[in-house]
Parts: sequence; C-alpha cells; structure tokens
Amino acid sequence: MCGASSVLFFDTDQQRYTKKYIHPEPTEEFYCLAWTVLKGPKDMLDERVPLDAYTTLLAVAGRLGSIKLILPQQNECYQYMFGHTDSVTRLSFSQRHPRWLFSSSRDKTIRLWDIGSSQSDKNTYKCLCVFQIPAKYEVPVSLSVNYEVSTLFVGYTSGTMALFTIPKKNTKQWRALDLKEIDKEEERPMIIKTTRILKSGKEWHEGHVDEVYSLGSSRTNSTDPLKSRVISRGLYDNEIILWNPMTSTQEDADISKALAWPCSPLELNTRFKVIERHDKRVLVGGTAEGKIHVFNINDGRQSQTLEGGIKEQFQPIKTLSNADCTDVIRDVCISYDGKTLVAVSANNKTYLWKIQEETVL
Repeated sequence: MCGASSVLFFDTDQQRYTKKYIHPEPTEEFYCLAWTVLKGPKDMLDERVPLDAYTTLLAVAGRLGSIKLILPQQNECYQYMFGHTDSVTRLSFSQRHPRWLFSSSRDKTIRLWDIGSSQSDKNTYKCLCVFQIPAKYEVPVSLSVNYEVSTLFVGYTSGTMALFTIPKKNTKQWRALDLKEIDKEEERPMIIKTTRILKSGKEWHEGHVDEVYSLGSSRTNSTDPLKSRVISRGLYDNEIILWNPMTSTQEDADISKALAWPCSPLELNTRFKVIERHDKRVLVGGTAEGKIHVFNINDGRQSQTLEGGIKEQFQPIKTLSNADCTDVIRDVCISYDGKTLVAVSANNKTYLWKIQEETVL
C-alpha cells in the first residue's frame, strides 16, 4: 500500500508491516500502484534463467508523473519511466502480457508501456502507445483492459466513459520488439484515439467513475455469457452496474445486473475489486460506513426492469464488519483462495479479515 513518498508491505500471515520503501524524492506523493509477476526467460527477457524462475515487480506512481519500478525483495527502485507530463492517477498490468503496464494521468492521456527487463543495466522499457482523450472529458481516473488486450475501458472525473480499440496487428508487433535494440531518442509511440464515448448522464454515470472492470480479464471460456461484460460505478450512483459494451448505446445502457450500493454522503471515491477464479466471480468493495460488501456476480441472475424503468438491484451475499472500522473504506484486496481480505480506510488504518467459512471462491 502506498501514500506520501513511501510504500508499505503488509504480511497477512504475520499480520504486520514487514518492509517500508521510502522514495528519495521528497516532493513525490504516491497515488497508485500495481503488481506483476514475470515468469521464465520470455517474460524476464533473459535466456539464462530457468523455465520455473520468476520475479515479482511493483509499479508505483503519483504526483510527479514518473513511474517507479520496484523490486520488493531488495526494497529497491531500479527504474524510472518518463512520459507523462502530469500526475499519474491509475496503474494496471495486463494479465496476458505481464510486462505491459497501462497508466492514466492528469495530462489526459493513457499510456501503454513494456517495462522491459529488471536484470539489465540499460533502460529497456518502452512506451508502446498513447491513448488520446478529448480535453472536454476531463481526467481519467479508472481503467481496465480485457484479457486479449483488444479493448481498453476508461472512466473520467466527469462521469464519462471511453472505449479504445487496440489493433491486433499492433499487439503482434509489440510482442516481437527487441527492447535491447531500441533507441530511446528515436522512439515514437503509436497514437490511438477513442472508438466510442459514453457521456455522463441519467442513463450512465453521474460524477467521478470510481471503478471500471472488464470481465474475462483472466483466461475464460469463449462461450462464457459474461465474457467481455463491463462493471462500473460512479461517485453519485447507488448501484454498481454490469453491462454489455457491444449492445449498449448512449441512450440505452444494456444492463445485465445491478448491485445495490449505498451512496456516500461524502465526495470520496472508493474502489471495488472483482475476483475471477475459474467459473466463479465475486465483487468485493468497501462502503462509507466501514463495511465490506461481497456480491456473487456469476449466479446466472439478471436484473429485471421494474416500474419506472429502474433496474432490479441485488443485495450482497455477505457483509463483513468490525466494531473498530467505521470510516470510509477506500480500497480492498483479497487473496487468491478468497480466505484473506485486506481493506484500507480513509483514516490510514489497515483492516484484515480471515474468512474461515466456505466462500463462493
């Protein structure tokens, strides 16, 4: 977890902080981070490493606009990536290509990077492309790319959402790049413009898009009815919606499922997480009252259209709470097996839940 100019590492088994990275630039203030795991010679860009070798990397960024790459084991920042001209608001790694990092910024662009090798003495990272945003749609604050890395979904402070199409021929070219031979002085990233805009309004989100997530971001069956569906929420919405980007229009959001969500009296954005494990999917998020709601979004149910044109809302299958946790939950994460959950509140406290009973995961 990050804040100010430091990153804290929390061990859920020991239930304590085990390490702290302090960045040397005192004016830096970290806003976001993202993890990735590089496995084997191909990901690590090193033919000498064994097939079962792996390394864990952390990307972190914020007010200064440069992205820092950290080796957690060594507690060392080994690389700065430059390109954004204003603060970075969100980071997200591709699950299919674990070296590919998406970043959004207050400079009103999203960038796709190949972070290169952590083993080389040279700067082997490259900005592969820049997604351009019309200036009137304000700042991008949430993003998600599908598993195939063919569509990028972006949410803005204005409540508007944008869709970008990433050409397949370009992803093939990027995978074939020899990063060790790239001349940074001659580097010219590709420019990609918006494919569709879904403007803020009654049919869509009103206010800051807290979170957007493309289902199927991990490998799923091609016949999966929820594959390529999108989940999103705006700051002033009292629901989280699951919708079909292929059939939705500006005038009519094709909503498959609406999840009841308490509207916060405070203008504080909160984030949810979607956990996909085989044929099971769970959405987990924190509320302004310090509670954790858990929804099963893979139960096959669809929201019916009720009187007045509103969508039926489904309630959480589980709510976690703690007597000491009464502040806004800003972010959550959950372990691979679904048995450990960590939440961070607005007053900078960390809460840990060990879930003993059987879960949907």
